[in-house]
Amino acid sequence: MAVARAPAKVILCGEHAVVHGSTGVAAAIGIYTHARIERDSPSFLLVLPDLNVTLEWSLDFIRQELGISALEEVDPMAVRQDLAGKLAALLEKRGTGGNCELPPEFSGGKLAGVVAVLFLYVSIVGLKPVVLTIDSEIPMSCGLGSSAALAVSVAASLLAFARPQRDGKLAGSNWIGVCEDDARLISSWAFEAEKIIHGNPSGIDNTVCTFGRNVVKMKNDKREVLTNLASLQMLITNTKVPRDTKKLVSGVRQLKEKHPKVMSGIFDVIDSISEDFLGILQSQPATVSKTFSQQEKLEELVVLNQGLLGTIGVSHASIEKICKITAKYGLKSKLTGGGGGGCVITLLPRGLSPKVLEQVSDDLNSSGFECLQAEVGVQGVQILQ
Repeated sequence: MAVARAPAKVILCGEHAVVHGSTGVAAAIGIYTHARIERDSPSFLLVLPDLNVTLEWSLDFIRQELGISALEEVDPMAVRQDLAGKLAALLEKRGTGGNCELPPEFSGGKLAGVVAVLFLYVSIVGLKPVVLTIDSEIPMSCGLGSSAALAVSVAASLLAFARPQRDGKLAGSNWIGVCEDDARLISSWAFEAEKIIHGNPSGIDNTVCTFGRNVVKMKNDKREVLTNLASLQMLITNTKVPRDTKKLVSGVRQLKEKHPKVMSGIFDVIDSISEDFLGILQSQPATVSKTFSQQEKLEELVVLNQGLLGTIGVSHASIEKICKITAKYGLKSKLTGGGGGGCVITLLPRGLSPKVLEQVSDDLNSSGFECLQAEVGVQGVQILQ
């Protein structure tokens, strides 16, 4: 048996623009998706307790549909391009090859998520009789990286299962991190799965969920994990409005195709916002007054970033409502992730009164939203075997 967990993430600034080469800044937060794989089935059994769904495929059926006997572990970039398409077609044959009848609501992102899980299973483990159980604390489709945490935790558990004794790095009796080489491999596999789910992801989500720690900076496909930064406190509010990240990313791309100069200018400004945000986090204030000055600058950058995200059409009425509610208490907020609903992050100044935090949380909850509190800057993917 092998068990892995991966944290959620928040994008602090640079959403959407990061897909087009601008700087994106993200951090891991302490809510997790867990994946457990074990030998306890004559077939491939996928258990999703959060969705009350159990799916089962006979190995002969998978072999027949894919035209393979097994796949050895390979470099993710070398996986044949038609595999995801074959797996998607396999899912269309409901009621055959096992108990694989998907609920009617399994479409869009959920369906793509199942395809991604099958892709990782076939590619990493081959066709072996196992049970894969996935459960999550992370709300789906709300901008907290639920699909990336899914991909990272599944990839990590499958790799641990496939080679549990490799240098002792993927074995232990407690939650342990993975070595740098394993982390890169896990992140690469997760990125391939993310492409199945989202089409053209930036790669920042799977990087954060894999490497964790304080902040991940990404620009032009180059990822850098930054440490020893000033700490951040924030409130996370779930709008409870589901959205389609792939559709939102596509919409921004179409807007850029129609107005290339305008959109390039907006992306340049967002890039500057992200770089300034990082610069503030990297500086060490020497006085209390300087600390307050930096907090004020961070808040201004948050407001500017949110305004630009609204300009390119990825905000939502629920997001704007949350921004207005928190503004009543002098707090600044912005969407995080794809937008169009999802979650909003609110910066919490140092020394904020617990009473004020309680009041703003009550106000948001009574307006139909859901407030989440999670530690920012947690460790990335971990293995328990």
